[in-house]
Amino acid sequence: MPTIVSVHSFRGGTGKSNVTANLSTLLVAGGRPAPADVRLDYPDGERAQHGSEGEVVAFSELRSATFRIPASAAAELKVWTHRVTPTGDSEGLPGLLEVHDGGEAKRFDLGLSGGEVVVPITGRASEIVITFPGST
Repeated sequence: MPTIVSVHSFRGGTGKSNVTANLSTLLVAGGRPAPADVRLDYPDGERAQHGSEGEVVAFSELRSATFRIPASAAAELKVWTHRVTPTGDSEGLPGLLEVHDGGEAKRFDLGLSGGEVVVPITGRASEIVITFPGST
């Protein structure tokens, strides 16, 4: 039963860019959102959030997002970074993913996988860091 972290952006019918991020995990077995601590890193500082979803105010300026996922019975973590186009299609967003799951960090280039990765995890409390292009 996977744990899912999704970061996505979409453009509304007004043409205004609306960006949201599911700032947590979804445990498929329970079918319910599970709150997580999230840190959003911007050039002018960090913003902390807690919950199962939340808005990313300035996605184009976002350097990284760090998710602290509580322990669970999940054996897999699915990370999906994507944008929904004005026509409703989904496009993967590039980024570097680091999964810290009690052992050595696992690293993935989301740009090579269409923004989507499934990683085996131990079920221990984990830290997931997504760094977006252009970050320093």
